[in-house]
Amino acid sequence: WRTLYAEQNVKEWGLQINGVTFSGKLDRVDQHVTSKALRVWDYKTGSDRKPADAHLAKADEATPPWQRMQDAAGKAKCWADVQLPLYVWVLRQKHPGCDISAGYFNLPATVSDTGVKLWTDLDDETIAGAVAVAEEVVRRIKGSEFWPPTQDVAYDDFEMLLGDPLATVDPSLLQERGAR
Repeated sequence: WRTLYAEQNVKEWGLQINGVTFSGKLDRVDQHVTSKALRVWDYKTGSDRKPADAHLAKADEATPPWQRMQDAAGKAKCWADVQLPLYVWVLRQKHPGCDISAGYFNLPATVSDTGVKLWTDLDDETIAGAVAVAEEVVRRIKGSEFWPPTQDVAYDDFEMLLGDPLATVDPSLLQERGAR
């Protein structure tokens, strides 16, 4: 394996999702010398998570249909992140017909725990599902659809401003504004 791209800004490639230019930075892309296969790595510090666990969460009855999918084991999941599948999608556009895999290059606090974790069951259907979710998100943003808010936010630096958005925001005002 040899490094093909490092800190590659893909915005300059001009790819679009639902009419919006895709922007992102590929931490590292390696190419196999013989097979020419590509492998995109996303560096993660302080974590030892598996890529599938970071991208797919357990779905429940509140999960909108457009965010649902089934994992390789057939379990109901929802998208928590679409980064790696979208990176594979991007590389497929730039390198059509190339075998492309993805994973995390974990840099945890303990040097001895440093290592890589490939997303071994990242398949075409999962990648297509991530692209479909990205397309729907873009459609909703373009249509000023920002409701309902998520129920579980991992990091919310602005919680103190609104508290519980369901109790402090009148959704009819947001819908009315979005209709203009």
